[in-house]
Amino acid sequence: MKRRVKIIATLGPACENAETIRAMAEAGMDVARLNFSHGTHEQHAQRIQTVRQISKELGKEITILQDLQGPKLRVGVLPENGVDLYPGELIVLTSKKELPEVPHSAKILPMDVPNLEASVHEGSRVLMDDGNLELRVKEVTPDYIISEVINGGKLRSQKGVNLPEANLGIEGFTEKDQADLMFGLEHGVDAVAMSFVRTAEDIRTVKRAIESWCPEKCSVPLVIAKIELPEAIQNLHEIVHEADGVMVARGDLGVEMSLAEVPTLQKEIIYLANRHAKIVITATQMLETMIQNPRPTRAEASDVANAVFDGTDAVMLSAETAAGKYPVEVIRTMASIVTDAEMNYTMWGHYKDLPREAVQSDALSITWAARELAHDRDVRAIVVFTETGRTALYTSKSRPAVPILAFTPVQETLQKLGLFWGVSAHLVPFANSVESMIQIVEEMLLGKLGFSKGEQIVLISGLPVGAMRQPNFCLLHTLGETYTYSGNDKKA
Repeated sequence: MKRRVKIIATLGPACENAETIRAMAEAGMDVARLNFSHGTHEQHAQRIQTVRQISKELGKEITILQDLQGPKLRVGVLPENGVDLYPGELIVLTSKKELPEVPHSAKILPMDVPNLEASVHEGSRVLMDDGNLELRVKEVTPDYIISEVINGGKLRSQKGVNLPEANLGIEGFTEKDQADLMFGLEHGVDAVAMSFVRTAEDIRTVKRAIESWCPEKCSVPLVIAKIELPEAIQNLHEIVHEADGVMVARGDLGVEMSLAEVPTLQKEIIYLANRHAKIVITATQMLETMIQNPRPTRAEASDVANAVFDGTDAVMLSAETAAGKYPVEVIRTMASIVTDAEMNYTMWGHYKDLPREAVQSDALSITWAARELAHDRDVRAIVVFTETGRTALYTSKSRPAVPILAFTPVQETLQKLGLFWGVSAHLVPFANSVESMIQIVEEMLLGKLGFSKGEQIVLISGLPVGAMRQPNFCLLHTLGETYTYSGNDKKA
């Protein structure tokens, strides 16, 4: 059976050329992630063009995910060889552009962190380089902070900074994010991930910007909330309701909160997203060893498999493909791990116990009815006619044991469907009646997709056909049979 969980691969210096990106797509890349914390607009424009061209050549839709940087806090410019920090050493931190005079002979570290001095207090933790380095604030002045090194090491320029106990009071949707989002809309990205989300209002801000800026005939992208802050966990229900999907961003989440909490939080986030029929992505350090090595650790393989068992829609590779030595091999490895986990999903997967009462929707009920019908009969696939992609998403969330084939006449919708669990997307002509819909199904399945006459499928659509309404129609159809519908199925 075809792999269901989708693979997101980040593009970067290790996979700039078209040959590598094509090999990544052939190895199993379903979604290409553009990380706007790095790279120029010109580089990202070239990547988008390359992905679209390869997608067309391979006949495989590849979704493009734009990942906005958000208010990234970083260390300033340091000497080329970095600075060594030793446990017990006193270090001065400052956000001032001009380094202040300090009454100590301590090292001074410039910090690209707005409102730093006003936001921390004695005892606050300052984490740098993904939490590998830890300092504790000893004294705060208006111009600088004196801190003690708890966990030392080499610190280099532009490394990330995390302040778990501080509220910096800065906007989550920065000026850079706004310029990057405008670029993404102009270049037709399929989904946008917002970093460092704190509340549902952050998501509404991005959606309002999309609505305001989207040029004529612009495809409105899906909005994904990255869950990586304690405030996001506190407001998780509201964020899940507002966003089109969420990402379990375990990197910053494991720095901002206790590492011991991350496995449980991963399960909670995935559970909640699935319960409310939203996309969920599991990300960060999934096959980190393969940045440098051709094989992952056993623990990493278990991590990927457990994300599948938890019910994730997609798993994401970051530096493994963007900067690693083996961008194609890592995708092939991840695909192998996911496929094996899916073969054992009925035994170890948790989705079978998921309640459905969280989403009250006729459309969702129809898709669950289609799932039960497909399981009751010897059905080859569930075929979904969709213009916006929502019916395909709902069908995906019912987790049927048979393939989901999404037929759409809308190219922009086709491109988004690469992110949906278990969905294989196909561009078809517009149908305006049940008869024309059946004809399209027969031609596609018996011709291009290799189905046989006599096989059964479950067909989901809305009536009247072509009226842009949610699904209210579920049909058990035998391929090759003549079918005539005498009801009022045509659009008024």
